[in-house]
Amino acid sequence: MTTTTPTPTPLAPATSASTVAPVRVLGILSLVLGVASLAFGLFFIVPVAAIVLGVLALRSEPSSRAIAIGGIVTGAVSLAGFAIAAIAALAFLPFLGIAASFGSFGWNW
Repeated sequence: MTTTTPTPTPLAPATSASTVAPVRVLGILSLVLGVASLAFGLFFIVPVAAIVLGVLALRSEPSSRAIAIGGIVTGAVSLAGFAIAAIAALAFLPFLGIAASFGSFGWNW
């Protein structure tokens, strides 16, 4: 009787560090700041930061293109809302002056 020894099965190749998911930090920050500026009414600095980070993400992180575009769009919408509100407030200023002048003529309600 002869005995046969089983042949060892080859091991699976070890995973290397190159299989790690790509970094999308700038794109994610851009989207978070853009959504936060819409949700919380943060008007000027936060949407500008979202737009800048989104542009930087488009240039340096090709894998986060959709996220970066989302951050740019939400930041731009929030910034446009700020611009519309500022223009409306400036357009309303003359009416405040007229209303203040009625108080000086004795028309106190």
